[in-house]
Amino acid sequence: MEEQLLTAYLCFWLAVLGAVLGSFLDCAASRWAAGDPHPFRGRSRCGSCGHTLGARDLVPVFSFLLRRGRCRWCGEAIPARCLVSELAGAAAFLCLGLRFGLSLELGQWFAFAALLLALSLTDWAARILPDKLLLLLAANRAVWFFVLGHGVREGLEAAKAFA
Repeated sequence: MEEQLLTAYLCFWLAVLGAVLGSFLDCAASRWAAGDPHPFRGRSRCGSCGHTLGARDLVPVFSFLLRRGRCRWCGEAIPARCLVSELAGAAAFLCLGLRFGLSLELGQWFAFAALLLALSLTDWAARILPDKLLLLLAANRAVWFFVLGHGVREGLEAAKAFA
């Protein structure tokens, strides 16, 4: 019973972390697609009226549902992409946590999932796949390859399997 409670607690917080990250990555992808040179700076704001959003407007999933998908200030519809990105982040982190448990390998898959989500959201917002994100995906794998202690021989054999 105690182990099940601990698993449920862990699952809850992994889903929250994934939803928060999904929301953040959607905001950054939207800003980047709009031509903002600094997509990670500044506070979140409504895409229609420009009002700066407060903490109660930014609770992943729940704020969207409680406001029925509309801005609290101007009443305009919030893009469905916001909700989808939060749910995708939550689902990815929850599934990865259940699959790998609390392990070093989980860190690799969290980074991979976050980068893939960022790539997907950027593609959705701007219809492009930025080279920087693709390079980060490759660098992520290379770094974790050595962190997890895989040998060079294993890496070459794995690469041959994909060729």
